Amino acid sequence: MNFRKTLPMFLLALFAIIIASCSDDTTGPEEDNRTPGKPDSAMATTKNDSTILLKWKASIDEGDAAFAGYIVKMTGDDNTTALDTIPANYNPLQVTSLKNGVIYTFEVSALFNNGNVSASTHISWSPAFRFTKSADGVSSIKLYETRSDLGSGIDAYDEEAKGPKTLTVANGENWTLGLDTRNDKVIIASPSEIDYNFNGTPGYTEISEDIFVDISLNDTYDSQALNYDEEKLKTRKITLSDFTSSIQNGIIFILRTKEAGENDFHYAKILVKRNPNGGWLFGEEPNRYVEMEISYQKKANVPYAKYPIR
Repeated sequence: MNFRKTLPMFLLALFAIIIASCSDDTTGPEEDNRTPGKPDSAMATTKNDSTILLKWKASIDEGDAAFAGYIVKMTGDDNTTALDTIPANYNPLQVTSLKNGVIYTFEVSALFNNGNVSASTHISWSPAFRFTKSADGVSSIKLYETRSDLGSGIDAYDEEAKGPKTLTVANGENWTLGLDTRNDKVIIASPSEIDYNFNGTPGYTEISEDIFVDISLNDTYDSQALNYDEEKLKTRKITLSDFTSSIQNGIIFILRTKEAGENDFHYAKILVKRNPNGGWLFGEEPNRYVEMEISYQKKANVPYAKYPIR
């Protein structure tokens, strides 16, 4: 597991300081035996299927001359482990070479150059797949409106296509989301909430009440599992047309979804982009659409993170 791209001569310098301090007979009873204040509020977000970003509230002693950096310990539920010491300016920290679906627990502690280590802050997380294009690798991810003849729903991850895929009403059981533009509204909703003439049982999606506004997927950090409050995931639709025109870039929401006949949920974060020319819809009727980016967890029932250990 890689905590950073390069390894400065940080640990060698640290050991030299400790050795020198131990061999100095002049320190006596005035030797610095302080312990640094602990970092706090560890949070994480997914960058791609092998990389996450980790950040925390800095130790109050970070500016102290004795401050030597942070110790980061990682343990995966696949029994992988890693331990490293990093400089203070590696916050946020990019952690690479991870495995999708494996849940990793990170412990971050502060270190003084006398060797004393603070208590730690903890977070558990798992990387997920990031899609900015549809399964064809060329087109943007488009969710078409009700009357479109190009397909009115989307599967956030199609197993055969290996990515997001636009689907027709005939395949409603595989929909993750639908776009309803009737009655002068722009509504993204669970397919089970859209009054379409589906051939069978449509897919079922729960959407979070919490909405992130004008922020990128890389910046939507969380401190808890995406299902930490089950009640907040009971919303079935978002009325985009209710959001103010002051939004410039778009909104992000969390969802969990299951296809018809399945019991397992898959979790995702969805970015819905604002049209820079105004409103949410792109294109012309009857084939208007919203554009999206998707961060999707392929392993069932892994909500990116377990509850953090406190």
